[in-house]
Amino acid sequence: MGISRFVLLLFLLLLNFLFIDFPGAKIAFYGVLAALFSNYLYKRLIAKNFQIRRDSETYKIFAGIREVNTLVVSNPTLFPVHALSVIDYTDLNISTEQSHPSLISVPSYGEKRFDYLINGRKRGKYKTGPSIVKFKDLMGLFSFEYEFDTIKEIIVYPDIIKTVNIPFKSMQPLGAIKNRVPIFEDPSIITGLREYQLGDEIKRINWKISAKYDKFLVNTYQPTISSGSLIFLNLLETDYDYKNKEYYIERGIETAASLVSQFFLLRQDIAFVSNCRIDNEDNVLSTPLGKGKEHFSDILTQMAIMEPARKMRVSEAIGIAELSIPWGVSIYVLTPRLSEADLFQLVTFQKSGHTIVIINIGPEIRRDLSLWNVGFLSYYAEIQNGFVSLMKI
Repeated sequence: MGISRFVLLLFLLLLNFLFIDFPGAKIAFYGVLAALFSNYLYKRLIAKNFQIRRDSETYKIFAGIREVNTLVVSNPTLFPVHALSVIDYTDLNISTEQSHPSLISVPSYGEKRFDYLINGRKRGKYKTGPSIVKFKDLMGLFSFEYEFDTIKEIIVYPDIIKTVNIPFKSMQPLGAIKNRVPIFEDPSIITGLREYQLGDEIKRINWKISAKYDKFLVNTYQPTISSGSLIFLNLLETDYDYKNKEYYIERGIETAASLVSQFFLLRQDIAFVSNCRIDNEDNVLSTPLGKGKEHFSDILTQMAIMEPARKMRVSEAIGIAELSIPWGVSIYVLTPRLSEADLFQLVTFQKSGHTIVIINIGPEIRRDLSLWNVGFLSYYAEIQNGFVSLMKI
């Protein structure tokens, strides 16, 4: 309540004592005062105790996928809140509107959810929040307005496109070198038990189960022919010197994300390296070999926030990353161009026992990336009708 209204109330109270001598009028006047005082205390109680928090299921979403963004308003007091005006703010890259208003009521000792849809229209890192809460009592005399720090980062992953005709050289652990036992077993995935046979390794014996059944039983494992894959994405800005540069940079990131997704579904070990720009500085994103949902999510998060590098070339990025990957891991290089220095670095890795797969991205098929004569596998990534198809060049 403003100072002028408070002064007016005091003036009316003084007049009441000086000039009004009717009991009914005094009772009515004091009733009004009691109502005003009660509304004032009610406003103070609500303003001091109500809480607001963000309670969304996820803050990482895929481009083009709708998610629910939720605010929860809690009222821990005995008195219900008849009306709260809540306005939540979001970045326009994840919503069609910047502000999302709602008028809600909250029961005593209860909470009320306020939600709306967000849609990651563009890869990147964005913010949702803050939230503005406004309240006015039933008499319209007492009110408050607070801004709450409900800011959260929302990561929008790059779009995942179905991939076809991918040369899974990582499905051949030893590359072009013949191996009498091309299929290996994954010791992390036990598929069953069988009785011990002559020649079985001692470490295969399941001692606990063997003791229970009074005979030697050995673990059997799920077979795997995966040796792991490293995806290198060249994001040097000058290598994308095309008419629609931003478009082809995004297509390159989406192609890399699609490959990572495909290898993840095959339960392969995946590594990711890229020369890019993070926080306005050229840097190298380097994720070591790993597998699982968390590892997959970490790689996609890196892809979501990276921007094209200004100066860092492929060869420089590989040198900084100091790739210490096991022998036999296949290296997939996604790039619109390769310099002689880049090629020399990749030949060095090939001589170390790695299969090199060159994937030409961009608007044109570059014949200088057809490197079958040096032992590389060379393909052009064509994105059409929602598919990534690799064509041999």
